[in-house]
Amino acid sequence: MKYSHRIQSTIDYIEENLTNNITLEDLANKAFCSKFHYHRIFQAMVGEPVMEYIRKRRLMNSVELLLDTQKEIIDIALEFGFEYQQSYTRAFKGFFGFTPSECRRNRRTTLILQKTNLLGRKLDTTKPDFIIGPNIVEGREIKIAGIECLSTMEDELLGNSVVPKLWEKFLLHKKEIKNIINQDIVYGIGINDNLSKKLRYSACCEVNSLEDVPKRMRGRSINLRRKAIFKHLGTDTKIYDSFNYIFGVWLPNSEYELEDEIDMIVKFDSKYAGDCEKSEFEIIVALK
Repeated sequence: MKYSHRIQSTIDYIEENLTNNITLEDLANKAFCSKFHYHRIFQAMVGEPVMEYIRKRRLMNSVELLLDTQKEIIDIALEFGFEYQQSYTRAFKGFFGFTPSECRRNRRTTLILQKTNLLGRKLDTTKPDFIIGPNIVEGREIKIAGIECLSTMEDELLGNSVVPKLWEKFLLHKKEIKNIINQDIVYGIGINDNLSKKLRYSACCEVNSLEDVPKRMRGRSINLRRKAIFKHLGTDTKIYDSFNYIFGVWLPNSEYELEDEIDMIVKFDSKYAGDCEKSEFEIIVALK
């Protein structure tokens, strides 16, 4: 089943369960992929994080109860998953521009946010001119050594990432790594950590041996059976546009399945970081 059908099936499930508890794990299971891949693909295809989409659909559906029933506002808030009336009111006003009480009292009309229908819309398949690829190649096992941190996909996609500080620390201590293959070539690797249910991110270099890894760092082997390699030209300011194209356009229209363990790999030459004319990022997507 194509990813577009998988994501649409979860959108349909969301619509049927707006007054029930919906977890990212449940949605990912229904889409037959890891929650990290699911979150990234949903964001790329729908245009916003999945939990934000759910929140907006709940707010939209709560309007009907405000206008057509006499239910107490606190009861409507609880029905749509808000623990307190204040949090519901704050979210409602932030989205619509007026409070639930004003909506009911003045019968305010609101913007219409319909359920997303991925299968019924024409997808913009335009490929940005700063992306080259993909080149599909057989993978290999690589050994890496670097500094890791735990994050969440929500933080990564919403810009609340701890990764920039991780890179500062890694580049400062990179020279301590022994057995390094190339001092300038660095990797950012997202690893699905099912134990912690978070994204384990590694800022690292490739090494030819995992012996004598510095104490502050971690060494590991990554086995890439098959990979799709894209090149992102220019600075990292538009790299999320490349991610959105890869996961929102290329992948749903391809014949490939994502490898569950590896979220994504970004490879670049640290000498040219921040240089608009020479920067080039290699985005590697692990495939089954």
